[in-house]
Amino acid sequence: RESPKGNISRLGIPEYDWGGNCMHGVQSMCYSSDHCPTSFPNPNTLGSTFNTTLWHRMGQVIGLELRALWLQNVGEYHPSSGLPHIGLDCWSPNVQIQRDPRWGRNM
Repeated sequence: RESPKGNISRLGIPEYDWGGNCMHGVQSMCYSSDHCPTSFPNPNTLGSTFNTTLWHRMGQVIGLELRALWLQNVGEYHPSSGLPHIGLDCWSPNVQIQRDPRWGRNM
């Protein structure tokens, strides 16, 4: 995927990386050697729990960590791509992706 190219300086809008990957936690670089985002089980495993409270709590943690990483100007985990720091929106976990037409064909 391509990130927006740069900023809009005449409006004072900085570059922005939209659509970070958060399928099982914020997938970004660590902001220090001992502070990395939480990695949760994959969506198929989470869906098999049938625990909506767990899914809701996981979404809260992802949102909190995404905001913290954004405030620290941490980049998405693509060191050689030159993408700007991670944005405030992401592709988040969802349940039953086979029923969501936006995902196209599935296994």
